[in-house]
Amino acid sequence: MAKRSGNVAGRDGYRVFTDLFDEWVDARDLERLMPQLDPEDAAAYRRACDIFERGLTDWKLAMQMAALDASSQIRRAHPVGQPRPTVVALLIDHSGSMKGRKILLAAAAAEIAIDFLLPLGVAVEILGFTTVGWQGGQSRQAWIAAGRPAAPGRLCDLRHIVYGEATGRLHGSLWPMFRPDLLRENVDGEALEWAASRLRERSEPRKIVIVVSDGAPADDSTLAENGTDYLSRHLHEVVPRLRASGKIEVAAVGIGDHVDHIYGTSPAIESPDDLGKALIQLLQRLLTGDPRTDPGGNS
Repeated sequence: MAKRSGNVAGRDGYRVFTDLFDEWVDARDLERLMPQLDPEDAAAYRRACDIFERGLTDWKLAMQMAALDASSQIRRAHPVGQPRPTVVALLIDHSGSMKGRKILLAAAAAEIAIDFLLPLGVAVEILGFTTVGWQGGQSRQAWIAAGRPAAPGRLCDLRHIVYGEATGRLHGSLWPMFRPDLLRENVDGEALEWAASRLRERSEPRKIVIVVSDGAPADDSTLAENGTDYLSRHLHEVVPRLRASGKIEVAAVGIGDHVDHIYGTSPAIESPDDLGKALIQLLQRLLTGDPRTDPGGNS
C-alpha cells in the first residue's frame, strides 16, 4: 500500500484537502488491510464468490463466444493479424450502488476481456476505485480539526485498487471485489487520472482507459462542503484534458446511466446482464478502427 501526503491544488480549481489517508492497494492485500467481516457479511461474501464461480456459467459461455467472434473480426481488420501494440486499463467503479449483480458481472466481464485481449497482443490492467469509508473518514476529521475551512475540496479517503497489472494476468482472484464492506463512494475524476498515469509508464504507443460505472461521481462529505456538482465538474474537465494530451484514449460503459455526454460515443446499457456484450463490442470497435477517426478517442 502506498500513501502520499499534503494538501493538493489541482488544475481547473479542483482541490484535495489532504491525501494523507489515500490508499493505493494491491487487491491481494485487501483482506489484511480491511477488518474481519461479521458473520452475516462473511456469509454474503461467500455466496457472491460462489455465484461468480458457479452461477454465471451460461452468461460467461455466451460472452466467450461473442469474444471469439470479435477476436476474429479484429484479426481480419489488421494485415498482420494483431492491432498495433496497445494497453487497455479497465477501471471499475466500486461505489455502493454497484453491489450485487453489477459488480459480479463487471468482474466476469473483466476476466473475459483478459482472455480476449491477451492473445491479440493487447496488455490489460484491471483497476478499481472507491473510498476507504463513508462520510469522509480521516480526511473529514482532519478538516474539522483544522477549523472547517470553507471550500476544502475533495474531503474523503480514496482507495485505488490494482487487481492485475498490464505485465500479465491477474495478481490473484477478483473475489475481494465482492466484499460487502469494500464498495463505498466514487471520485471518478481522480481515479481516471490515476489510471492514465499508470498507462503513461507503459511503452505501448496506444493507451486506452475504459471506465465501467453506474452513475455520476459521488461523495457526500465532499459534495456537502463544495457543492453538489463539484466532483462531476472535475470529471468533465479530466476527460477532455486527457484526450487533448494526444496520448490517452478514454471510453466507458454506463450501467443504467448514459455516459456519452462525458466520454463521447460510449455505450449505455439498462441491465448489468448486457455488460459483457457491450464491453466486447466497444473493444472491437476501438481495436478495429483508427483511433484518429473515433470520436471517443484521440491519438
